[in-house]
Amino acid sequence: MGRDFYSKSFFAVDDAKIPTPEGVKSCCIVVRDGKIDGLVSSPPASVEAVYDAKGALALPGLIDMHAHLRDWEYGYKEDFASGTASALAGGFTTVVDMPNTKPPVDTAQLLRRRIIDASQRIYVDVGFYAFPTKGLEEVRRLAAAGALGFKVFTYEMSWQDVEEVMANVSRTSSLLLIHAEDAEVLERRRAAAKKLGREDVASHPWLRPKKAETVAVEKALELAHKTGCRLHICHVTTTDSAHLVQKWRQIGVQASCEVTPHHLMLDASAIRRLGGIAITNPPLRSLREVRSLWRCVGEGLVDALVTDHAPHALSEKLVDKICDIRPGIPGFETALPLMLTAAFRRRISLSKLVDMMCRKPAEILGLRDRGLLARGSRADLVLVDASERFRVNSSRFLSKAKYSPFDGIEVVGRVKAVFVRGTLAFEDGEVLVKKGFGEVVEPRRQELRR
Repeated sequence: MGRDFYSKSFFAVDDAKIPTPEGVKSCCIVVRDGKIDGLVSSPPASVEAVYDAKGALALPGLIDMHAHLRDWEYGYKEDFASGTASALAGGFTTVVDMPNTKPPVDTAQLLRRRIIDASQRIYVDVGFYAFPTKGLEEVRRLAAAGALGFKVFTYEMSWQDVEEVMANVSRTSSLLLIHAEDAEVLERRRAAAKKLGREDVASHPWLRPKKAETVAVEKALELAHKTGCRLHICHVTTTDSAHLVQKWRQIGVQASCEVTPHHLMLDASAIRRLGGIAITNPPLRSLREVRSLWRCVGEGLVDALVTDHAPHALSEKLVDKICDIRPGIPGFETALPLMLTAAFRRRISLSKLVDMMCRKPAEILGLRDRGLLARGSRADLVLVDASERFRVNSSRFLSKAKYSPFDGIEVVGRVKAVFVRGTLAFEDGEVLVKKGFGEVVEPRRQELRR
């Protein structure tokens, strides 16, 4: 069916099931010129063609505001083509790329180069973050060059430097994302580990304790309050972190936070079973903490669900010493089926899943044209066979990372088709568009503060 739909500008997706707060409803989605023209009961007679969804679950195109597409000198791990093909297969139509590349994206010149390189090879829409570590003028240049936001790792900086970065980013009205772990807490654990000879993989959660995260989250929120910086906390793993964000929001701090499927679906016992395959930063926590984190999701304390797609070569994961393992888990092709499985087990509602993977990321990023199935929104659509059960098989990933801590786990909900801007870009496991079909996501322009 797919090839026939490539050039259609006015069509309907019929017999789709749309999740709403009131339950799943049958619907026909009318698409005109790349945008949703309406949600109706049956296809209008005037459409050029009708795509039969066959009762599939229809979601807005997923938005991943935390991903690592690698490329450049890390192209052996992932590149723009393989990463965005993987994203497409997972139902993501917009992803935002982290700047810890090689070389790192910390100047406007490098950002412009990355945008040019990506635009020739991406299959889905991609935005770019940058490092704001070279002073106010470079931060301004990066914002003007198209940075969708900025990112820092707090354990790589002093808090004085973090405060300066926040003040600079706030002057561009941009978003600052932080990986929140405190350097002093981590250093004390590293020193203790050296004395105790704890270099084994199972020591990873002990080496990066919850306290490192919560101390950093609290300090970052205090500085955001002081500087007026708009702050997003990446991959929270503790309930304390989520409650801290809520506490500071209530006194006026513009703050949000995210969680990953792997921090919700795995606990620290996976490290003992899988070794380096399950190593990520921040680390997997105890089963008790995972259950508490789910409660935070249910209470609305966590804004977004992200993949933190972080592929590495398998050889970089299968080593014995924790200091030699590259942290990160590939997540594009497992995130949606994992979360749909959780939804069908009533751990999260379908409407909240859509909210956290579509609407809220769009809102945080200022992308007003996507994230919703509503008239006038971009026709980014994902059709999922919610009845199909299958086992995760990383050997079939379109990502270069052919491994997963979820290998062999039974999940429900296979992505059957993905429309990007009204074009059928993926169907039944096949990418239907050419490299370069994806567009670079531009930030919503705002007045720079003096």
